[in-house]
Amino acid sequence: MKNYEILKAEYTSKLSMLIEESERRSIKLAEEYCTDEANMEKIKMNVADIFAKMFAVSYKNVYEKLSNQNLRKILEPINDDYERLYAANMYFFDTIPEPWKEKLNRAKENNAVADYVIEELKINMAREIQQIFITLYNKNKREGVK
Repeated sequence: MKNYEILKAEYTSKLSMLIEESERRSIKLAEEYCTDEANMEKIKMNVADIFAKMFAVSYKNVYEKLSNQNLRKILEPINDDYERLYAANMYFFDTIPEPWKEKLNRAKENNAVADYVIEELKINMAREIQQIFITLYNKNKREGVK
């Protein structure tokens, strides 16, 4: 198996597990009438789903057809497809949380605690998922076959 195939399998599997765990916890918490906690798990699930979809976009733009104009600018100067996959996916880790960070700052300025907690959760979940991606990328860069 090629390194990008291994990365795709491992990363999508890990994200699926995160989504399923959050869904199970959300259901259990809702049954226990812990609505706020259940909603927090749904947010985590949604963030993981967003990054799973963005990985699929990255993968498609690298290994099938480069159609995303924003990614085209980033990927064209890079020759190695595995490096291109990394750059494409990292682009989404850089851009998607930006509005969350802005909203977090506004919530902090306005003492909007609920909004602050939600945006902080989304940002932290994105960082956790990014770290999973980087770890798997580096592991497969060393171990995989190009």
